[in-house]
Amino acid sequence: GTLRNHQIKLENLKQYQNDKNQVFKANSFNLMEAEKFKKWFMWRAKTDNVDSANRNILFFKQAMQHACKMGVIKTYELVIYKGEKDKVKPPVFLTVQDLTILEQQSFQNIMLIQIKDLFLFQCYTGLSFGDIWSKWKVKEVESGKVLTGERAKNNQSFFIPMDQRAVDILERYNFNLPRYCNEVYNRILKEIAALCGINKRLTSHVGRKTFATLKDSEGWSRETVASMLGHRSVKTTEIHYLGQSTTRIENEMKKRS
Repeated sequence: GTLRNHQIKLENLKQYQNDKNQVFKANSFNLMEAEKFKKWFMWRAKTDNVDSANRNILFFKQAMQHACKMGVIKTYELVIYKGEKDKVKPPVFLTVQDLTILEQQSFQNIMLIQIKDLFLFQCYTGLSFGDIWSKWKVKEVESGKVLTGERAKNNQSFFIPMDQRAVDILERYNFNLPRYCNEVYNRILKEIAALCGINKRLTSHVGRKTFATLKDSEGWSRETVASMLGHRSVKTTEIHYLGQSTTRIENEMKKRS
């Protein structure tokens, strides 16, 4: 996915060079040219959103930084370019009520059934879409079953207490979960959300964020939640995975009273 995003940015630069009838080098693609690129990109994409254009320029800057480090170039003006940062959107997640509705919803179509199970498995384990079929293992420890393995994205290890509902799903498929491509998976999830009356944009990542938010609400420490997700930084978990929920505060109130 990262490589594909980089290739798209490269194609944007090539298209810009074709339109300008100029091949840019580190020195010629300066701050002024960066502003021209932003206007060109917004015109071509027919959007008022400057974030995507900025992501392209920051990628060019990163490439120049690497070239400078390798001794290919000596200086580049984009070194001082910062650009606007994306606004962090609140994570989309399912509440306990949403999850209950989804669990109780029955389907006749085999594809709907399987993708519902896969998504619930994500909600129960916090695994990313790419890690559903990775080389994880279910182990027995003193306190119960756990899911262990390494994330395909960053090789970060994870250690996840197994919810019995997740075990039931694995046993239903004899530990051989059905496979779908991301495009089909997300398309069917939208259909499932509509059939369940869940007014949220369901994607494969929502399951992971649901797991994180519900564990946080149950009182698990954020360091532990980050570790279960396979994050190197707790900040990543806090900013991008924990939705706004008052359940944690309510649980603390109950304990204190």
